[in-house]
Amino acid sequence: MQIQDQISRKFQVTMQLCLLMFCMVYVFPLLAANAVPVTVIQPQQEPLTEHLPLTGTFTSKRNAALSPRVSGLVTHVDVDAGSRIKRGDVLIEMDATLAKIDMDRAAAAVSEARAALDEAERLAEEGRRLLKQRNIPESTALSREADVRLKQAALTRLQADYRQRVEVFERHKIIAPFNGVVSRKLTEDGEWVDTGTAVLNLVSTEELRLDVQVPQEYYPLLDENTLVRVYLDAFPDEVFQAHINTKVPVNTASVRTFLVRVLLDNHDHNIIPGMSARAVFTIAHQNDVVTLPRDAIMKKATGQTYVWIAEAKDDKTIARQLRVKTGKTLANQVVIESGLPIDSIVILKGNETLNDGQAINIIDTSISNKD
Repeated sequence: MQIQDQISRKFQVTMQLCLLMFCMVYVFPLLAANAVPVTVIQPQQEPLTEHLPLTGTFTSKRNAALSPRVSGLVTHVDVDAGSRIKRGDVLIEMDATLAKIDMDRAAAAVSEARAALDEAERLAEEGRRLLKQRNIPESTALSREADVRLKQAALTRLQADYRQRVEVFERHKIIAPFNGVVSRKLTEDGEWVDTGTAVLNLVSTEELRLDVQVPQEYYPLLDENTLVRVYLDAFPDEVFQAHINTKVPVNTASVRTFLVRVLLDNHDHNIIPGMSARAVFTIAHQNDVVTLPRDAIMKKATGQTYVWIAEAKDDKTIARQLRVKTGKTLANQVVIESGLPIDSIVILKGNETLNDGQAINIIDTSISNKD
């Protein structure tokens, strides 16, 4: 009995398939003879990943206007604009003749004080020995001990004075505070410069940051985990990986943007400050969204947006107008915020002159709206 039931069910399915094939081959083409040919798609709901391209400019994390620490006459400029220098290099030398004389005088005074201290210590040691033998008064021995302390204090004072003279002498040189490139030379040999007067501009090229102005609505969506790719016209075959270093929480009122600083390594010194670049931020939205290609979205003169969907009615397929609310436009895709059931069959091509309820003939179907 069970075998007969199975045979009966298989027969019914076979007959249904045959009927369906007959309709597809003979009936539907006749019904669709006057129908409008269209291409349809089936929307899919999936997480939204947005690629935000923005233009920025490379700036250096270190950009210093170097100035002398003492006033004086420039005797030698060891660098020029474009010179690559290392930390500790001497960039500019100034006339230090008088400072050298003061330093030498202080050094001589230290030597004299050290000799006086040595003599005082010798006399004090001799006094301690003679006091034990009771050959000198105790007061004389104590006086010699006091003289040692006085000579030691004098030496300490003169050593401090000498260190000061050395510091003044060294300040007649301008030393590079970090590795970098001289961007501007603002003085020449023979010029008099004062403290606080910029004589060189030094820019580091080791750690650059790309400054990008980002629309304010993206502020909560960006963080240090956001994937950033950087493209430069100077290096069309290279893609630089980067990451967000800083979000400056102060927007530019006139354009409603805020500053994002992106860091990338540049140990080969291929990138220089001032270069422009395109940064693409990959933003992953948390909620799933429905998107459709732009060609599927229609717009009335009133600004209302709608789509055409395909529906089955009385053994034929017709077009129905469906009002939808749209959101962001991402590349060729438009986010549908509301109004479109996920199981709808949306007309993609052939929708330009449709009327509500008009018969249509589906000639192609795209499973994904991104095909």
